[in-house]
Amino acid sequence: MAAGNWKMKTRRNDSDEHRRKLNEYLLRQNAKMQKKLQDFIDKALFRGDSINDIEKEIKRLSSDILRSIDNAIYFAVVLASGYMNDIGDSYIKSAAAVRGKAYSNELHESWNNNVQDSVRAYVWDKEYPDGKTLNDRTQRLAIVAALTVLNASNNSKYANLPLKELQGKIAIDMQNVGKAIFRVVSNSSSNAYHATTAEMASRMSFVEGVRIKRAVYGKGSSDCMICEEHGGSVGGEGKTYFKDEFGGRSTDLWLMANAPSYHPHCNCGVTFMMMPISEWVFGGVK
Repeated sequence: MAAGNWKMKTRRNDSDEHRRKLNEYLLRQNAKMQKKLQDFIDKALFRGDSINDIEKEIKRLSSDILRSIDNAIYFAVVLASGYMNDIGDSYIKSAAAVRGKAYSNELHESWNNNVQDSVRAYVWDKEYPDGKTLNDRTQRLAIVAALTVLNASNNSKYANLPLKELQGKIAIDMQNVGKAIFRVVSNSSSNAYHATTAEMASRMSFVEGVRIKRAVYGKGSSDCMICEEHGGSVGGEGKTYFKDEFGGRSTDLWLMANAPSYHPHCNCGVTFMMMPISEWVFGGVK
């Protein structure tokens, strides 16, 4: 199907309400992580200089970061799958009216089956441009946090400070680590949200294609070649991707490799291009 010749409804895969809920959740997660970091500072200071003791605290913090990321991924998948099912409700109702409730139930099941596991695996296994995965980044953040504590506790400038003041100084130094953790958690949840919509859209035969557009959720940099490759220039109409171009409606994960976000703080967005309900019910249901 050539771009420009289609007559379909369009709908964004996201909404202000969904983004608000996700952002609120991430802020709550961030507050919890700040407490974990403070706890890490306190315990690391009292552990002494034993390598084994420090390694225990690094593993504990790494586990806390992993849990925070995984919880954010799960929350994003729940939000995204709920939104996709909302999109499909009118199609489901029409299919039930024409082909029966049992058929519509089967259709709904096919859209949702094993989505959480497949998306979770995709986000955790994804390699970034530097070849690192989420696990690699998590371990690195925990090590940086440990080095922050050790460097500060061995700093001659802090040698005569009371413990409470030393903890305060380290907490200030630890702020950059906290920000880095928040970026990883936030980006992971964004990847999970878009991956969920991509996976479910691949199963919904009424979704004919997508348009990826730059700077939907904020400013877009004209220097970002990654986003330009996928979504075109900032201020442009975006780029369209049709299922037919990926092998047809049954193509598995047809959008996954092309769905935002492409990097931390990516503001690219997706618009779905959908068949009219009547056309889908009487000829497009598969």
